[in-house]
Amino acid sequence: NIGNSYVIRTVNDKIIVMDGGYDKDYLRGFIDALGGEVEAWIISHPHDDHMTALSKMLENLNGLKISKVYHSRFPDELIDSEDANTAELTRKFYSLLDNATDIEVIDCNCGDEFEIDGVNFKVLSEKNPEIRGYNDSSMVVKVWDNKKSIIFLGDLAVKGGQKLLDSEYAKDLECDYLQMAHHGQDGCDKHFYETVKF
Repeated sequence: NIGNSYVIRTVNDKIIVMDGGYDKDYLRGFIDALGGEVEAWIISHPHDDHMTALSKMLENLNGLKISKVYHSRFPDELIDSEDANTAELTRKFYSLLDNATDIEVIDCNCGDEFEIDGVNFKVLSEKNPEIRGYNDSSMVVKVWDNKKSIIFLGDLAVKGGQKLLDSEYAKDLECDYLQMAHHGQDGCDKHFYETVKF
């Protein structure tokens, strides 16, 4: 599969997961090997290849500790902008988040910043309900420490990418590493990648 999953381990062994992809069992084993605690779990958007692992884990945490989940919650009209199955999976995921009483769930907006153990995070793009489709509503997050920086684009597509370039957060796009949008296919256009300095 082409699930999107990244794990960041800080200098003091705090674990941050970006998306998580499909494979719950593999990812859970990976997290358990790192101590079984996730300080922050960031979901770029609720497509199944980005949030299925977390969704399945939320059904039965089985000892896993997750402190916070960061996402940009879609309104109903955006949830319904794709097929019925995708909308159903998204609503189930949101229901699991709403019922996760031991996890702080944070609905992010552009410009939000937080820091975990010397690693900084800034939200550069969020839900775009005026642009139909989930990909262009990927939450874009810049992550940096005192040595390097990376921007996670999720599945951002052409319209969302252009909106980001036209926004006040375009100045934050310079980075060392840039995750190619939508698994390197059919995401942001050539103009976006030629504009961003990475």
